[in-house]
Amino acid sequence: MLFSRGTPGTRSKLWARVCQYLKSDEQKQQCINQDPGLRGESMPGDGFEEISAIQLGESSET
Repeated sequence: MLFSRGTPGTRSKLWARVCQYLKSDEQKQQCINQDPGLRGESMPGDGFEEISAIQLGESSET
């Protein structure tokens, strides 16, 4: 896989970063990773790391 930025990746990386989040059937049909056997096992670093939510809005400063 050639991504628009960074080093070449794998089908499992594409799945972990993009395809698994597609919502509509039309979007899912455009993903080349429909067959789990072809994309392979997800590897560490394929997906994005979960981070804690941040609070946006009013400041506590007065």
